[in-house]
Amino acid sequence: MSGRMSTNAGNYILDLLVMQTDSLPYGTVYCALYNGNPEDGGTECTGTEYQRVVCSLWEMDGKRAIKNNSSIIFQEVETEDWGSIDHIVLLNEEFGIIAYYELDSPVELTEGMKFSIAIGDIEVSFESGGIIDGMTENILKAIFLGTDIGEATDIEICLNESAMSDEVSLNEPEDTYERQSCPLWSEPENGQTKNQYAVSFPAPESGSWGIVSGFINTLGFNHYIVYGTCYETVSIGEVIQFLNESITVTVDGS
Repeated sequence: MSGRMSTNAGNYILDLLVMQTDSLPYGTVYCALYNGNPEDGGTECTGTEYQRVVCSLWEMDGKRAIKNNSSIIFQEVETEDWGSIDHIVLLNEEFGIIAYYELDSPVELTEGMKFSIAIGDIEVSFESGGIIDGMTENILKAIFLGTDIGEATDIEICLNESAMSDEVSLNEPEDTYERQSCPLWSEPENGQTKNQYAVSFPAPESGSWGIVSGFINTLGFNHYIVYGTCYETVSIGEVIQFLNESITVTVDGS
């Protein structure tokens, strides 16, 4: 079952990455049934016997996804019909809505029905590209398993002389190059944050740099977190500069 991460979850994750908070809010994860998009006016089921179901067992599926590792079974509809539902929602009290999923077609919950979700049918994942595997794994474990993610201590903008991927593959320039601190970022909104601090790198003094990917390294997490290609080549005497609000970090799906 594919869905999308909530905007609220995206904002929390960015708060952590740009040092506006030192942890992700962990708490019991519940599964809920909704009629309509929960971030666009949808309403939770109001059936007489209806209750949210605790989802306590989760298992990583690679480094970019986590799935439910137990069946999710709702109360049987007994006294009267519960009406129609078309969204599955994951949430906890500390986080609010974490993620939600639209069903292929609405389901009418009528007397005698017991709505259930099989093991592995709910997946929360990050799309490939932009944020590295190690960071996605840490984020998902922190939200669903309560694992300590560590604390960011400094944010650096860095350059790489080759195309980057979700796996660690660093090839930073030499010559006059030094990583540059970028401590100020906007308060996350709608799953996005922007740099509030201009960053400049000194120009190469000899030769040129190849394909240059920019990436953000957060000390305290011990590895880089996000990346993107910004130049094809950088020549002698050419200064690389990122102006205020020229770097946007977005949590995909939010």
